[in-house]
Amino acid sequence: MNRATDSIAHLEQAVRDAAARNEAALLRDGLATRLTAAAKEKDSRATQALRAKQEWLELRERRLDGMAGELAAQLAPGIPCTVCGSPEHPAPARPRDDQPTREDENKARTLYEQTEQTLAAADREHVDLAEQHAMAIGSAGTTPAAELAVTLENARTAHKEACDTAAGLPSAQDELARLRTEHDVRCPSCRRNSAATKVPLPPDC
Repeated sequence: MNRATDSIAHLEQAVRDAAARNEAALLRDGLATRLTAAAKEKDSRATQALRAKQEWLELRERRLDGMAGELAAQLAPGIPCTVCGSPEHPAPARPRDDQPTREDENKARTLYEQTEQTLAAADREHVDLAEQHAMAIGSAGTTPAAELAVTLENARTAHKEACDTAAGLPSAQDELARLRTEHDVRCPSCRRNSAATKVPLPPDC
């Protein structure tokens, strides 16, 4: 009976170990899917940030190139020029038709900074998922989840069969004891003679 109990305890531990590995494998595969999506998201955000930066810098350069026209637009008769200080403005520069304003530049810069923040968040998410995925691989290994599911099912089956067998042992032992008692009642003389003469009992006694 003790041997059966030890076997059941061993099989119970096998079920727990198989269940833990199967759960870790499912987590590993789920994280792998999320990690792939996070990598794509990070690349997309990086592209957006780079484009926003280029647009901001190009707009800023255009504004600097046309700064004379922007300053000239602020000139007024009799008011000193902020550059040369003259109150007379005989030939002020004319702004270009596509001349960006300070507001345009500020908007472009704000958009760039926002895309950088979004990229940083995507990068942190990718790093976090990569760490979780590495830990899951450490627990589950690289064995496919389907294979581990079969191992778990086999362990559960073996455990159930051992439990069913152990459940039948008390009944078998009771039946053996009953048969021995019945035998002793039916053949008391055989047992007395055997004890006196030390002659082994026949198979049917």
